[in-house]
Amino acid sequence: MQTSLWMLLSAIGLGVVGRYLLGDTIDHSTPPGAGLSLFVLLNLCAVSAALLLLRHDRVKALIFFAPAALAAVGLLLNDSAWLTGLDVFAFWTSATLGIFAATCSAPALASVKGTLYAITTGALAPLPAAIDLIAENIANKALVGEAHRKHIKAVTKGLLLATPLLFIFTALFCAADQAFANHVGKLFHFNLGKAVEITVTTSILALCCGGALQAVAKSEINICGEEKSNTCGDKPEQDCQSKAEAESKPKLESKSEAAPARFHLGMTEAMTALALLNLLFGAFVAIQIKYLFGGAGLVNITSGLTYSEYARHGFFELCWAASMVLPILLAAEAYTRRLSKQSEITFRVLAGTLVALLLVVVASAVQRMQLYSLEYGLSELRFFTTAFMAYLTTICIAFAATVLNSRREKFIPATYTLGLLAIAILHQINPENLIQSKNMTMAPEKIDITYALSMSDDSIPALVHALPKLPAAARKQAASNLLARTRGAWKTDWRSFNLSRTLAYHTVQDHIKELEVMAKTP
Repeated sequence: MQTSLWMLLSAIGLGVVGRYLLGDTIDHSTPPGAGLSLFVLLNLCAVSAALLLLRHDRVKALIFFAPAALAAVGLLLNDSAWLTGLDVFAFWTSATLGIFAATCSAPALASVKGTLYAITTGALAPLPAAIDLIAENIANKALVGEAHRKHIKAVTKGLLLATPLLFIFTALFCAADQAFANHVGKLFHFNLGKAVEITVTTSILALCCGGALQAVAKSEINICGEEKSNTCGDKPEQDCQSKAEAESKPKLESKSEAAPARFHLGMTEAMTALALLNLLFGAFVAIQIKYLFGGAGLVNITSGLTYSEYARHGFFELCWAASMVLPILLAAEAYTRRLSKQSEITFRVLAGTLVALLLVVVASAVQRMQLYSLEYGLSELRFFTTAFMAYLTTICIAFAATVLNSRREKFIPATYTLGLLAIAILHQINPENLIQSKNMTMAPEKIDITYALSMSDDSIPALVHALPKLPAAARKQAASNLLARTRGAWKTDWRSFNLSRTLAYHTVQDHIKELEVMAKTP
């Protein structure tokens, strides 16, 4: 059996299995859990097997599929929507880089521009590959062998001739016998809309799976974006590679000759822009140093300044400012001509100074959020924005250690690795449980029970243990809400399994009698 047919059948099988594994989420809108993780892992295993069996020269792409698998497992651990989003992002990024590495000979993480190209190419590659997989099987008539084609053609004609007769006689028999009519009614009683939905979702899942398999196993995309076949018929692989190299060489040379000149920024322009940015950041830090780190004392002595105005209005502005600096520095480093050693040193000094001032701004933003959280409590937005600032700090350090140290090619791999590490640390911290625990240590009158109940199941254990210290009204509201969840929200099958949801359910069950008493308290 041909390889393309095996891939098509595997894609159809994965589509059917995927529809079953995601059935609880699709049919009952339950949160994704074990079913989604298992479906992703099955696809990664299929793609990895295709690489190992068909593309020995691309096995290095498995380096990216490993963190993608870990991100899929992460979906099982926590119920937080923020962490789920980070897991999906980590999986998508790693999977697209892996597909690119399997289909392109160029390094995937050589530069910022190259990384964006790699992610875009890896994300789009399965779409034409899925079409190519179907077209290849149809063109080669691989689904039906020549020996059986005549028999299948005859059977098909017989079915077409018998169909109207079957309808006529079935109608007559149903009219003649009610018992027969009842059996026929049960046999053909089905929901047409549901059948169409299952067919469409299964087909979409199968196309996604087949596209990924076809992309990593059969096609190759060179750095110029041209697609070429990886199959060479009966010729040896070595001859095929040498032929491909011979054919591609003049094309690459002609493209390079006709390519437009690369955009460059003069050193004077770059130094002027960086110097002005340094002056702006320096003036801001110098003039506002007392305001930046004044804390509660400054808030108390400044007329008309509240905690909310001090922290919220300053925190997010500083976050935006900090987020914009690194892209500017990366662009300046990439497009600035530095033709002498002196110009290189000048650029590094200006960029390094701006990074140092940026770290001061980041520290100020974190300090503001700590002050605001002490007064008003933590929230998911406040926590994850602060976590992003911490991640930004590590990227600044990586930028100084790589780009400013003439190791620009190491920056993107370092950023990618630090991002995966940050997501793993967040899973270990369990942010919503931490948020709930911190908020429950506040004065009882400051606890927002409505927000506490709006968080995911990650926060339930901390909430249950803190119930005795809540005011009577809040305690009754929380107990009633948790009891209601045991009667409905947590009744799912194994495909929606999630570790945090399971722990939350058992925590409530362990305190069920106490909760019933709290719910009945006037």
